Amino acid sequence: MEKTTSMLSILEHIIKLYEEGYNPILILDIDDTVLSSEHGKKFTDKNIVKLVEYVDNISFDNLWF
Repeated sequence: MEKTTSMLSILEHIIKLYEEGYNPILILDIDDTVLSSEHGKKFTDKNIVKLVEYVDNISFDNLWF
């Protein structure tokens, strides 16, 4: 299994899985890794939005928080 180091690499992995016929589910732990409590609940990595949007376009049911 490959280790991912960024939101974009996770997105690439999810795209690949979806193209191979899998139905990926994205589970996000809402803490300082995703949302910054210090900066008014802003995303810590803007690329998380791309990741969430992609999975949401597959199905909102595939987003777990």
